[in-house]
Amino acid sequence: MLTAIVIFLALAADSSPDPITIAFTKVQADLTALAAAQADVARLAQAQEKAKVAAKSLADDQATLNQAIQAAANPPPAPVVPPAATHVIEVLEIGATSCGPCNAMDAILKTLVAEGMPIKRINTDLDAALVDRWQIKGTPTFVMLVDAKEVSRSIGALDVGQLRSWYKATQDWSRKLKGESP
Repeated sequence: MLTAIVIFLALAADSSPDPITIAFTKVQADLTALAAAQADVARLAQAQEKAKVAAKSLADDQATLNQAIQAAANPPPAPVVPPAATHVIEVLEIGATSCGPCNAMDAILKTLVAEGMPIKRINTDLDAALVDRWQIKGTPTFVMLVDAKEVSRSIGALDVGQLRSWYKATQDWSRKLKGESP
């Protein structure tokens, strides 16, 4: 269409255009169309690169999600380190207000606290030094303490049954070490 307009304008300017002028005008129009096509190819290449980056990010997110699911499906084992003499058991929940799984755990943790489980919640948004102190790799992280010493940990959200089982296993282990029956 552009070629036809250029040819028409050339004919209107000179009632007898020579074939070289017409051919030159057609070549100019074709070069303009080629430049537009090359720009489209460049935009397509950029879009493909962005799609590759998005696919990689999605794959990374999927891997992180799979790790969290695996951690939740396999609760941590009962502790195996020797306890101190008093055997005070506490559970630390280390999370962040920006963490969706941490926020989803609110109702579960409130239920367990109401049942008497000693749970302390630590917000890493308020004290970033805690991330280094507790070597946090992901949130939420649950740390089981006996006499203020870590005996086991779990990374990722846990359901109420998993937390109860883990706490009971730690209590049984502590009683056994003290010579009491679980």
